[in-house]
Amino acid sequence: MLNIGHKPVPLRIKRTRIKYARIEVRGKKVYITVPYNYDDIDTFIKKHLIWIEKKLKEYDLLLEKSRTLKLEHRDRTKFYITVRNITRSLSMEMGISMPVIRFRRMRRKWASMNSNHIMTLNVSINLLPERLVRYILFHEMCHIIEMSHNGKFKSLISGKYPYYRKLDIELRAYWIAIEEYYLNTLSNY
Repeated sequence: MLNIGHKPVPLRIKRTRIKYARIEVRGKKVYITVPYNYDDIDTFIKKHLIWIEKKLKEYDLLLEKSRTLKLEHRDRTKFYITVRNITRSLSMEMGISMPVIRFRRMRRKWASMNSNHIMTLNVSINLLPERLVRYILFHEMCHIIEMSHNGKFKSLISGKYPYYRKLDIELRAYWIAIEEYYLNTLSNY
């Protein structure tokens, strides 16, 4: 347990074969991964305490926002056809080949694009508003032009979505809302 502002925060420490220590804040939990020979975890935590507090506060704001969001409930087959149509339209607009589309459950991402132009989409995007689905599809298709999230990539994104940072924050709030939805749905069985 980690105490932040007189509140206990779950802390998980994992030792593994990595070169540098790292911290991840997921929800209300802090995950620290360190090399096997790392012996000063307390100093590492103290050094990053302000960042951890900031991420926990961000999560609180996202959690609050997530409670106001409305999830879409669509017919899955019709939704898959809609995704293919949007992807076809975007590929023509962007002057790129249409990627192969796959759907699967993903734990931490909305989507991914590999170097063979296979776009894998999280089945949970079915619960998002169509404007966010379009943004996710556009984002992934930009990876056909530029694989990494560098300046060129951000320029492509901001060309069509100058407010993309707000969309990214909104997607994080939807992620929380969808997690809550699945937890509540499963607990009713």
